Amino acid sequence: MNWENIENLPVYEGKGVYRFRLVDNNGKSISIQRFLGEDKDGIIAIGQTKNIKTRLK
Repeated sequence: MNWENIENLPVYEGKGVYRFRLVDNNGKSISIQRFLGEDKDGIIAIGQTKNIKTRLK
């Protein structure tokens, strides 16, 4: 999967699904301890929107 920097707004203006993750200064995922174990991908939010460009502004 290719990750995009949140500062780069997409050109696409339609429905979308997004995930936010924690990364270090080198772009490497930071593990998060969860109730059922370790999340090595560092995912902190998953969502959906009717207009991805508007949501990220």
